[in-house]
Amino acid sequence: MFQKTQLTDGFEELALVAAEFNLGQLLLIKKMTQGNSPAYQLRSDRGAFFVKSRMQDSTEWAELYRVVEQVLNTRGIRQARMLLTSRGVPVSTQGYCVFEWLEGRAM
Repeated sequence: MFQKTQLTDGFEELALVAAEFNLGQLLLIKKMTQGNSPAYQLRSDRGAFFVKSRMQDSTEWAELYRVVEQVLNTRGIRQARMLLTSRGVPVSTQGYCVFEWLEGRAM
């Protein structure tokens, strides 16, 4: 069912996040090693996604990100698209945000 790559204790919680964002059948969950808050790469039958914990932040930053993301993408500066849950909000009930996965490397 899953390709277990650095599977973490948050597996069940991430499955709930994937369901809330309608990401499809999970194939891989990989914990990211860089960054200052828990982050994961999820792969499903619908594509690849970046999932980041945002439990301590207000939802205002997410609304700001969505505006900035659209402006920068329109101007040719590639930013990962933030997805919305099935309820139309950017943060899951578990406190995670989901973005499209962009190939590349951390700067």
